[in-house]
Amino acid sequence: MARKISALFTLAAFVLFSTSCMTWGMKEVRTLPQSLPENTAVLSVVMNSGQVIKFTKSQPGRIRGNAIVGTGMDSAAKQIDITGPFTFRSAADGTAIGVVDGEGRAYAARKILSRDENRMTILASELNEVSIPLSEIHSIEVKKTNAVLTTVVVIGGLAVAIFIYVIILINQDKM
Repeated sequence: MARKISALFTLAAFVLFSTSCMTWGMKEVRTLPQSLPENTAVLSVVMNSGQVIKFTKSQPGRIRGNAIVGTGMDSAAKQIDITGPFTFRSAADGTAIGVVDGEGRAYAARKILSRDENRMTILASELNEVSIPLSEIHSIEVKKTNAVLTTVVVIGGLAVAIFIYVIILINQDKM
């Protein structure tokens, strides 16, 4: 019985803290009714010139004053020859997400084209520390939440948890 109750509350917690109600949406900077809060996470920036700078979800760009700062990469990948020794940065699942060359420059590697002991050719975007003034930005991609959907998921999760609990009580009385 204790296992069933703990499973019930675990299910309710998973539903309650689900991130399925969060999405990333584009917003034009000029049409914002007010400035975005300090430290808002930004996934990508489209400059007035048309250039796109992307950030990772694990390390998004942040709004600091009148600029967006972070480690960004140009969306266009190019073939780059680098020299080692190499350090690979990887995601939690073990996939390579970055390569650091012998000079300490970081690259967002999309594909390793060739590799020797101290030389590598990759298809990548170079990672650079950026500080982009808001006046040079056309639009940004920011995290947004859907309050109505979050409320529906929470209430639905609690309703399912209560329903399962009632069924467990009814079945327990029959035994």
